Amino acid sequence: MSASLLSYLLSASSLISLWLMGKKSVWGIIVGLLNQILWVVYALMLKQYGLLIGVVAYTIINIRNLRKWTTKR
Repeated sequence: MSASLLSYLLSASSLISLWLMGKKSVWGIIVGLLNQILWVVYALMLKQYGLLIGVVAYTIINIRNLRKWTTKR
């Protein structure tokens, strides 16, 4: 897969994730978590290792949010 194509997939999946989160759907968080896999591939493909810092941060935030959204109070 080319970096150009992957950049389009990343943009689309990021927008879908945000859209779903705005609708208060837990699927937005799940899509966001799966999206991080694509970001790792993209960062490694382009040797842009600084992007991996964002991957770690977004993954932690998504896991935190998933726990908060799915934990019964």
